[in-house]
Amino acid sequence: MNRIKRVFKLIHFVLWVLFSLLAALQLSQSSANWPALTFGLLLTCLFVFYSHFAVLTSYSGKKKSATYYFSLAAILITGPFIYLLFEKDRPEVNSFWNQYFIYGISIVLPFIFLSWLARVTENLVINTFKKEQLEKQAVEAELYYLKSQMAPHFLFNTLNNIHTLVYKQAPAAPEAVMQLASLMRYMIYESNAPTVP
Repeated sequence: MNRIKRVFKLIHFVLWVLFSLLAALQLSQSSANWPALTFGLLLTCLFVFYSHFAVLTSYSGKKKSATYYFSLAAILITGPFIYLLFEKDRPEVNSFWNQYFIYGISIVLPFIFLSWLARVTENLVINTFKKEQLEKQAVEAELYYLKSQMAPHFLFNTLNNIHTLVYKQAPAAPEAVMQLASLMRYMIYESNAPTVP
């Protein structure tokens, strides 16, 4: 489980680095103030993505309540302001609200969707892993149960056969006892390995 979470953290890190590089490359072609804009864009996207991701994590498997929707609305409202703080030229009031809504639609909404997608994907992978682990444990328990049933049944049948050989004073009786001892030793000490010959 911890390995899966570490893999997801690594994926997040790599994707954010790639996103930062692509954003810097795109903004460097259109603005002289590209380092500040890149930092502002990255900060905005990180805030929106992980705020929504944390809210989804806290409500994972639960019915969405008014608190969830309030938190979502707060993220939607505050998200565009972060990027607007990093713009060098402060827009006028009318232009400010136009840009606010543009950034809300072009930055905030996609990253809310991406955080939801990441949370759903992570839940799906973790639940699949847990299901496989439970199935594996069920198969192992069933195998152990079958082994525990088979051993006494096999032992009683073999002892009855050896009793018959001894009763008839057959020369194969000592060899049968030795084979039974060998089989019992194998079943007790050697058959617990994951693979056997």
